Amino acid sequence: MKSGMGPFVSICIPVFNGGPFFERCVESALAQQHGNTEIIIVDNCSSDLTADTARRLQKQDGRVRFFSNHENIGLVKNTNRCVQLAQGEWVKFLHADDELDPECVAALIESVDADDDVVFCSRRFRFAPETSVYWRNWYMNHGELVRSLFGAGPGLCAEEFRRAICRNIGSNLLGEPSNVMVRRSAFDRFGFFDARFRHIDDLEMWTRIGSQSGVRYCPSPMVTYNVHEMSATNKNWTKEEFRLKFLERLVLLDKFASAQDYEALRATARRMSPPVDFAKLAWLALAGARAVIRRAGAGSEYAKECERELCGVLGDLTSTPPRLSNRLSWEIERILNRYLRRISARFNRNG
Repeated sequence: MKSGMGPFVSICIPVFNGGPFFERCVESALAQQHGNTEIIIVDNCSSDLTADTARRLQKQDGRVRFFSNHENIGLVKNTNRCVQLAQGEWVKFLHADDELDPECVAALIESVDADDDVVFCSRRFRFAPETSVYWRNWYMNHGELVRSLFGAGPGLCAEEFRRAICRNIGSNLLGEPSNVMVRRSAFDRFGFFDARFRHIDDLEMWTRIGSQSGVRYCPSPMVTYNVHEMSATNKNWTKEEFRLKFLERLVLLDKFASAQDYEALRATARRMSPPVDFAKLAWLALAGARAVIRRAGAGSEYAKECERELCGVLGDLTSTPPRLSNRLSWEIERILNRYLRRISARFNRNG
C-alpha cells in the first residue's frame, strides 16, 4: 500500500474470454486519478487471448496482479476469489467489458463516510448496433428506477433501503457490479457472494449489505456499460430465462424469508402497508415455475430440463432452516418425492 494517497483500493476484474473489450477495460482501471490502487485480474480459463493480454499488462505496470484459475469455477466463485485476493480497504468491481471514467474511484472515495460499507454511481450505456429495442428500453428504465429512488444523493439509510427493497422485490437497485464499490471488511461481516445464484448474486449481495448498513450514492455517471450480445445480462436472459424469472427469485425469497442476515428486512416488511410476505411470494415463484413446466408439455425436453433445474433448487431450499412455510415445505417435499420416484422407475426399467 502506498501511504499518503488516500485509502488503498483494489479494482477487481473477474474475466472469462474478455475479447475486444478487455484491454480497454484494464486501461481504464490503470488511468484512475486515485493513485493508491491495485488491479486484480482473475482469468477463469479463457480460451481466447485474455490471459496473454493480462500477462503483458502485468509486465508493463506493477499495479496489475494477474491470477489464473486451474479450472472454470463460474462467475460467482471467480468474483469471490477476486475479493479474497484483494489487499485494499475498498473493493471496486469492474467487469471485463466495461470501463471506468478516470475520476470514478476518486469520486466514490470522496463521497463515503467512515461507517459506509457500499457506494455506487450512475452509469451510461454503450449499445452495440444489434442490441434489441427490448434491452435498450430495459436498461434505460432501470436507470430511471435508480434515479427515482436515490435522486441527487447522497444515498439511503438502512431502513430507507429496506423499504425500497420491499417496494421493488427482485429489482437490482444498485445495478451491475461495475458501478459498485464495497468496503473489504464488509465481506468478513456479511459474507461473500452466494454461489447458489448464477445471475442475481450481485442483487442479493447489495441487498444483504444495504439492508443492514445503508447505501451511499453518487449520481454522476462514471462507468460505461457496454451492452452487446455477449454481455453477461443478455446471455443470462437468453439462455436461462426460466431460471432467472422463477428459480433464482425463489432462492432470493427463501433467503429474505429465513436467513439471519434479513431479520431487519423482515421486520420492515411486516410494517409495510400492506405487509410484505416473502414466504407467500416464494410460493408464487414456485407456482409460476410449475406452470411453465406444465405448459411446456409432459415429456418435452424443455419441461424435463426445467424440472431438473427446479428440483436442484428445491433441494437447496429444504436444507436451509427454518422452512419457508408449512405450505411451501409440503409442496417442495411433494415435488422432490415425485422426481425421485420418476428417477427410480427409470433406473428400474434400465436395470
